[in-house]
Amino acid sequence: MIRCLLSSAPRAAARCRKWQGVTSQHAARRIVAPQELRAFSGVADDGEEIVDAPPSPPPEAPKRKISQRDTYLEELPVTFSDISRANVAIRTGVKRTPCIKSFFLSELIGANVFLKTEFQQFTGSFKERGAR
Repeated sequence: MIRCLLSSAPRAAARCRKWQGVTSQHAARRIVAPQELRAFSGVADDGEEIVDAPPSPPPEAPKRKISQRDTYLEELPVTFSDISRANVAIRTGVKRTPCIKSFFLSELIGANVFLKTEFQQFTGSFKERGAR
């Protein structure tokens, strides 16, 4: 309808005149026939009562299979040399960003609050540290 109002074509203007008196309230209102209500009433056409079937049991959650690889990864210890090697690998791609004191939060909490400015990374995201 917005497109009709913005368009200057005569056919679009005729369509707008056709729907001019229709509001969202008219469009939402619908007359329901009694035959349609019988489906929800619990009574059949011949007067017999409809009995619902017993509810089915809830589906079981799928069990996660633990693969041999998962157990192997859990057993690997993380050593200081692993962390040092990772530090050297990401050092060139990640900038050191400063921490800035937030005076508003510090006053509100009653303690010094510093915010890390990770938005200064090359990609503008803190996720740069984990992606490298």
